[in-house]
Amino acid sequence: MDDHPEESEGSRLSTDRETIRHWADEHAAMPVQHREESDRYRIVSESEVTDDHETVDWDDFFARLDDDDHVVIYHGAETSEPFEITHREDALTRSSVDREDLKDRLLEGETVTTEVTETTVVESVVVEEATIESELVGTEVIDESVIDVELTMRECTNCTLHEEGTADNRDWFDQDRYLDSIARTESEPMEAEMGAIESTAAVPYSAELDVEETWAVTREFTERFTVESRVADTDVVETDTVEDRDIDIEGLQRTIAESDLLDINMSPENVLVQCDIETEFSDDDRIHTHFTREHVVEDEVVDRKRLHADVTGGELLTMETVHSEEVVTEDAGTMSGDTTEAGVSGAAEDVGEPIEAEPAEGAGHVTLSDDEIGKTVVDAADEELGMVTGVDDSGNRIYVDAHPGITERIKATLEWGDVDEDDVPVEANQIQHITDDRIQLKEAEHL
Repeated sequence: MDDHPEESEGSRLSTDRETIRHWADEHAAMPVQHREESDRYRIVSESEVTDDHETVDWDDFFARLDDDDHVVIYHGAETSEPFEITHREDALTRSSVDREDLKDRLLEGETVTTEVTETTVVESVVVEEATIESELVGTEVIDESVIDVELTMRECTNCTLHEEGTADNRDWFDQDRYLDSIARTESEPMEAEMGAIESTAAVPYSAELDVEETWAVTREFTERFTVESRVADTDVVETDTVEDRDIDIEGLQRTIAESDLLDINMSPENVLVQCDIETEFSDDDRIHTHFTREHVVEDEVVDRKRLHADVTGGELLTMETVHSEEVVTEDAGTMSGDTTEAGVSGAAEDVGEPIEAEPAEGAGHVTLSDDEIGKTVVDAADEELGMVTGVDDSGNRIYVDAHPGITERIKATLEWGDVDEDDVPVEANQIQHITDDRIQLKEAEHL
């Protein structure tokens, strides 16, 4: 192919395959067609190929070029779009070279350099890329209602009785029922229900109840999320004044749905389908997108109350004595109905200290049983002596395992001589009193 002297300046036109391939190789370009516009061909660099393009084989491209009577215009490496494909007649009309000469040369396969006059009508500035920043600026419930409630549990978690102070507790105790209960034997248990309480006026307390209820509540509500967006940066091809921006509203809505701005446990596709979406532009170039959805939830609600109640009625149930213990006081003579001699009382008054009267014969005698085994034995001063290991069959004697070093104290307390056995015997009349876990011996002068 011969070079033409006019190739040094201006745009070059050609239908020659080698020339067009040479131009394309200098720009690492290839022929493509738009997927949605199959009749539109372009030559673009590999870096500009997008998903909207479909590459075309060079042989198919040249065949299509011949069929459509098109030519390739090469504007040079310094232009933003080096290649242009246009109809032969359009290229001839725009060329400054003699039309007939240019036509003949193109038919011969020559490459022609010429000035091409381009007239472009710019209706609006094309924004190739825009950076949009978005943030969630509001979440609100615009409608809400309860559609069902169900009680799942109710219980009293605490009950406190408060003294009223208007009645005497001793008057409230039913002595007749008490005496009747202790008179019964195990073969005659008290009935489980004794009838209604005759009067509640004298009840010396009131009740305070803590009640906890668990409810299943189904509610329906409409929730709206508002996202504010603004154009932070743009890459504009032309330099004309921007009259308006063509924002991809659907793309913006999808971008927000795919982000983590919305506190919705839904996939982006469900957000776009199930939410009512509205986008509006404000005067300060802000874009507000509202996502509104209706949904139903079931809440588990725990409701706690404190109730104050007065006793207005009741029933008598059972009364039983759960434990009984003989009460022994320091004044044993008074408990047994005896009186002290005047001389002794007078002596006590002289020294200013109480003197325990000598009990009558048989007074204070205790009956021993195997229940005493294991109890701690202490002296009159409440110092530990040992532990009961056995009880005599007669019930009048216990045997004490004295702690090491204490045996001599027990002997001295009981005024005994030497004993050969390890366990020390203690007679029933040497015992002052017995509790649930202790046995206390009398003082030495009363033994």
